[in-house]
Amino acid sequence: MKGVYIGSVTVVVVLLFLYQWPKMKSNDRKEKAAFATIAMIGWAAAVVYIIFPEMTSPAKVLDFILVQVRNFIFGPI
Repeated sequence: MKGVYIGSVTVVVVLLFLYQWPKMKSNDRKEKAAFATIAMIGWAAAVVYIIFPEMTSPAKVLDFILVQVRNFIFGPI
């Protein structure tokens, strides 16, 4: 069943590329590189969350980091 979900996410990312890539300026390599990088990071994150559904969400990880930074700066509340 996970294979179906991974395949579905892959199809969505491929369709995203097929739709957006021709609309980008052909000379703008930085924009294309940024688009491809962000799309691949998103695809990888989706696949990881499909394979490991019990994994902590990115929001919780960021919240933990920011609480630690706040406690370091202002002291424990």
